[in-house]
Amino acid sequence: MLRVGGDMEIDVPLLLSDKKRSINDITREHYHYVWTGTGRSAIFLALEELEMREVEKTAYLPAYICDSVIQPFREKNYTIHFYSMGADLKTPGNLPEGLNNVVFLYVHYFGFENQEIKKWLEIEKSKQHFFIIEDRVQSAFSEFDNDMSDFKIYSYRKFTPQPDGALLISKEKMEKDLDSLLTSDEDDFLLGQVEGKLRRSLSMNENEFLPLLKYSESQLDSRLTLSRMSEFSILLMERMDFEQLIKKRRGNWLFLNELIERDNFIKKFLEPIFTSILDNEVPLGFPIFINAGLRNSLRQFLISHNIFCPIHWTISEKKFTDDVNISSSILTIPIDQRMNKEHILYVVEKIHEFFLEVIK
Repeated sequence: MLRVGGDMEIDVPLLLSDKKRSINDITREHYHYVWTGTGRSAIFLALEELEMREVEKTAYLPAYICDSVIQPFREKNYTIHFYSMGADLKTPGNLPEGLNNVVFLYVHYFGFENQEIKKWLEIEKSKQHFFIIEDRVQSAFSEFDNDMSDFKIYSYRKFTPQPDGALLISKEKMEKDLDSLLTSDEDDFLLGQVEGKLRRSLSMNENEFLPLLKYSESQLDSRLTLSRMSEFSILLMERMDFEQLIKKRRGNWLFLNELIERDNFIKKFLEPIFTSILDNEVPLGFPIFINAGLRNSLRQFLISHNIFCPIHWTISEKKFTDDVNISSSILTIPIDQRMNKEHILYVVEKIHEFFLEVIK
């Protein structure tokens, strides 16, 4: 049986392969940056730096966001306000008017540029002074032309097998020695991730690796530790074929989009959030909207056929109905670089099979 999606396993051939780049190649065009273990650590460091710039401790975040993004703002005792991204993630609402000297964070969802927020920010930046944090965690390999943001946050764990690794890029020279705040004490998390990912490469039995991966993730979620990216992740990152990763993800997304577009039966039950992709966009996955009453049933059906579709995210902010509805009706179909056309056809076949059962 094919296995589709799920955590990225670490293959021994990758560990033994030749080095393709230096980690410094990734930051060659940037002067002010810090490598960290996680995206939340990078956000925390950005907030540390903003204290040197006498920011007001008020932040505006999207309601549709992972709790790990909110965590650093809570740790730094920010007053947090939320805005909506609308029913389709493309029609933002409840956007603030007074932004002077506060923080505004926005997200490029699933690898696609958030053009609506970007256009709005361009207008607001011409009228008032505030700080922008641009969350590129879901678009780590997309190339967006944007010099507005004070900070950009990248994370590579969702795209590659490496257990950790995030990047904070600052527009201006950083006044604080942020690297000195980082430690290397995420050993429990890293050991669990590495062992789980290695075991996954050797076994189809999820009981042999899934408990390790889940436990290590729970360790990460239980506290905010300012960690450096591990040497092990640097080793993996320097050996991965990024060009192939980008080519495969884009090709898989395009093929899946084509199959769904041609399948009028499937389209009765689900709706792709994005129906086209630009040359500079590298997708994290293929997110769809599906009736909330069917979403979990479809997900469990696909899991039973070794297809693992994540949910991004179950959100804690319940004020905005549109964002809550997104949270309960979204599902991300895998299109990662491990897959080929056979995997995509298998996924569509099983989705079709599920909906045939629904109408019986």
